[in-house]
Amino acid sequence: MLGVVLLSRGSARMLSVLAAREMHPYYSLTVKILRARNIHGLDLLSKANCYMAVDLPTASPVTSRTQVVYNCSDPEWNETFKYKIHNAVKVKLVLFFCKLA
Repeated sequence: MLGVVLLSRGSARMLSVLAAREMHPYYSLTVKILRARNIHGLDLLSKANCYMAVDLPTASPVTSRTQVVYNCSDPEWNETFKYKIHNAVKVKLVLFFCKLA
């Protein structure tokens, strides 16, 4: 089970009210990767070496990545990634969970 929290400036209704007051066409998006639970290694004798990758293709050409947590079945990252989102672009957020051999 993955624990992911997405924080933005509010609901869609609230955004339309805020957009009328603000002069900037960009909004801030904060993605916080918390933890994963019960991750099994690639074989029966080892624990997982894993990380999370965050891709926001409409906001950044770079895929952000957490640190690798070695030898752990319940990794905790507590890492935050910040993006600037243009208000006229549809946002697509992709999360990748990766295990290393």
